[in-house]
Amino acid sequence: GTLYHLGMAYYYARKMDREAAGSAPPWYYATKPMDAMNAAGAGYLEEIKIALEMIRAYADRHVGDAWRPVAIEEEIRATIGELAAMDGPHAYLPSDAAVITTRIDLVVESNGSLWAVNFKTEGRGRHGGDRLSAWDDQGQYALDWQFLIELRLARFRYGIDRVRGLIIARARRVAPYDFDRMPVVVPAGAYREAIETIRSAVLAEREVFTITHEGELPIGHFWACYGKYGPCDYRLPCMAPNAQARSEIITANYRKLEGGDGAIAP
Repeated sequence: GTLYHLGMAYYYARKMDREAAGSAPPWYYATKPMDAMNAAGAGYLEEIKIALEMIRAYADRHVGDAWRPVAIEEEIRATIGELAAMDGPHAYLPSDAAVITTRIDLVVESNGSLWAVNFKTEGRGRHGGDRLSAWDDQGQYALDWQFLIELRLARFRYGIDRVRGLIIARARRVAPYDFDRMPVVVPAGAYREAIETIRSAVLAEREVFTITHEGELPIGHFWACYGKYGPCDYRLPCMAPNAQARSEIITANYRKLEGGDGAIAP
């Protein structure tokens, strides 16, 4: 999936540059596509081959594509306060100075509207065959934290009225390759309430930072010790056999960083 994402970034960067020379992101001109693929897929020649085949198949499927790329792998940043203000006047809270970021795979213009696009890949599908699995409006993407944040940040960056929504561009990573583009209906209630979820998470994070800085172990949430992107930052202290060992680990592996908003981080 990673190599396919990289290839799609170059595919749309090339399209952007063809429409207006020099308008693609700087990385497009700094590193050639195959150099980037070989570096990212070092030691995985078969996976590189498959990713290139998928991209060629995607290009064949979407000849004359009406999607006009506006941004590719762009990092978008905003404070919680700025995101909350999108819904109207609100009471300022200390956590509102915290910065939220995301990196959206692709933002495109189609028929006068902007769409945030997220590339997803799957294998043979739930029932085998040679097509993508059937799309389920109530499936795993019906309520997804990543998409709640991506959509709000995209609208912050490009305008609430301009960004119509979010699209999942799926690809089958087993030949014969198959593709589709499915708009995601983001629940309006969850979209609004996500701001409070972010605030709560920031307050909990700051509490952890403060307690750890004082040499104590924060209250353990042992259902999230290891996730998709690796271990929790505090897994080592939690695994310590006693208080002395815990203190030694914290002293050796954590240091105080003062942020612009006074936050303490490991």
